[in-house]
Amino acid sequence: MHYSAVIFALFFLWAPEPKSPAAPGAPAPQEGKTTVEQQALSAADLVARFTKYQIAVVRKGPKWTKDAPKKIEELSAGNEHSFKSMVAQGKLLGIARLVDPSEFWGLVFFKVDTKEEMKSIVEGAPSVKAGLLSAEVRTVWGSRGLGAGLSEAPGGSMQMDPKDKTYFVLVMKKGPKWSEKADSPETRKATSDAMQHMFGLYKDGYLRYFAAFEDMSLKARSLSILNVSSADKAMKLAGESPAVKHGWTVPSVYEVKIPDGIIP
Repeated sequence: MHYSAVIFALFFLWAPEPKSPAAPGAPAPQEGKTTVEQQALSAADLVARFTKYQIAVVRKGPKWTKDAPKKIEELSAGNEHSFKSMVAQGKLLGIARLVDPSEFWGLVFFKVDTKEEMKSIVEGAPSVKAGLLSAEVRTVWGSRGLGAGLSEAPGGSMQMDPKDKTYFVLVMKKGPKWSEKADSPETRKATSDAMQHMFGLYKDGYLRYFAAFEDMSLKARSLSILNVSSADKAMKLAGESPAVKHGWTVPSVYEVKIPDGIIP
């Protein structure tokens, strides 16, 4: 589905002229604090500035064992040159690894020309080739600035570090009252209210990244990265969304660790 159709279905695109983006790569504010850019943007500006990303949803592979995490770290260390090269080319934008990878292992964010190119990169990853991990490729339209400071981060490395910052990934999935009728008054009102709620989180400094899945057939409809103190706080904020209250969407929250330089 084309970008305009995706945004219309989710947010009813206001279609203003996009403003020139502020300098990317600024450190994320503390919870509840905002940047100058956040104060200046409107919800319309935020949507108009969305750009295409590719995301690899990484899960445990067929050869996963209890010592797989150690093997993955070793393989990643041996592949660091490739990581740095993709970062330098602007193709690899970041990684978010689950603290408790019971359902899936993590997310890897890319900015490449095609989904096929990203699929080739993912399938060539040592941990995937070894069968320790598997990955599904998804295209999303999301807020700008992701990974802008990664090349300037210490070492420019994608390796996990105990000092990596904790965030919470919020996935909104189709709920019991989800409707595919994007042009109905009820759907327009529900999604407009949901967008205003998400923009409020952005203005308040909680929402650091937002993306909508391009494939409308997927159960998951959007993915957010929240800068909050706990999973309970993330679920509380998600529960305040009109779309959740009305049963249009259902939230799931995952605690992740993300290296410096990735979150705008």
